[in-house]
Amino acid sequence: MAITVAALVVGVACGHFLLAGVAGGTVLGDSVAGKTSLTEADLDKPMGSYNYAGSSYSITAREVIESSSSLDAAKKDDQTYKVPSADSVISVARNQIFSKICDAKNITVSDEEISEFAQKMVGTSDFSTIASKYGIGEDSIKTQITAAARLSKLRSETVKAKLPVQPTAPTAPSDGNNNAENGDYATYIIGLAGDEWDSSTGSWKSSDSAYATALADYKITNESASYAAAQAAYYVATQKYQAEANAYSSEWNGYLNEELCKANLTLSTLVS
Repeated sequence: MAITVAALVVGVACGHFLLAGVAGGTVLGDSVAGKTSLTEADLDKPMGSYNYAGSSYSITAREVIESSSSLDAAKKDDQTYKVPSADSVISVARNQIFSKICDAKNITVSDEEISEFAQKMVGTSDFSTIASKYGIGEDSIKTQITAAARLSKLRSETVKAKLPVQPTAPTAPSDGNNNAENGDYATYIIGLAGDEWDSSTGSWKSSDSAYATALADYKITNESASYAAAQAAYYVATQKYQAEANAYSSEWNGYLNEELCKANLTLSTLVS
């Protein structure tokens, strides 16, 4: 269920990692290093640790398992647990660091905001339903969604680039005639073009603007345009959206990477 946070941090991977017990690494005391399976007694032993903002933190096997499953679901027939992967440990550390960034920035979310975020991300705000769907404990689900909602708010307050609205494709004509013209397609194109279109003259303000160039071979007026022209406009809008979305993501990921690069993580496992 780390899906809620993962959706906000695509491309974020910086950090300094060491393997416990090897040359140059850090020994994690009573850790799970070298184990191929875990017992109940192992669950609260560290699988990794990290330093961030002047403090040290341990990550237990229990925390890693519960980040993606309930303990009951993860337990094998022999009553032991599979050793979580190194990637899972890194994911937990990363998400904990994100929460600490939110703490430092005084980012909080209300119960209403948490419910709205859950509804937006997974289609329901019923945490019991979400927990059942993903096979994770209800408390863990709520913690993860709360963390993701805080991270989303941090993103809104941090990124200066504008978050674009993804364009919607025009509706195809029912008769299949792509060249038939009507007012709906004109309205659609003018809405996408924005200030590139001059409604007072019924023409493009500049012949070399993005939409004017792409739609130069199509007849467009304030009252009428074809589906084919609307499709061409949609293609331009999609390109613009992708460029703006990339700029937005680049700024956000750059910010998070800068913070993650301040951390040092020690792992006790290389299980993949």
